[in-house]
Amino acid sequence: MAGPIEASTLGNIGIQLMTLDELANVDEFRQVVRGNAALTTFTPNPDSEIARFVAQFQPQQTKELCA
Repeated sequence: MAGPIEASTLGNIGIQLMTLDELANVDEFRQVVRGNAALTTFTPNPDSEIARFVAQFQPQQTKELCA
């Protein structure tokens, strides 16, 4: 799964299949997903450019909006 949209889509499909008695329970649905979807784990890269953007953003947080 890549994000909340994909998770919501699969969750809706799972509920429909359980409602139609095609699947017995959530555990069975999880087994189906694991067996039929290529799951990839994404790990944040601490060496990415995010540190540069954070450094630019932090001073903005302390500025007065109205003087």
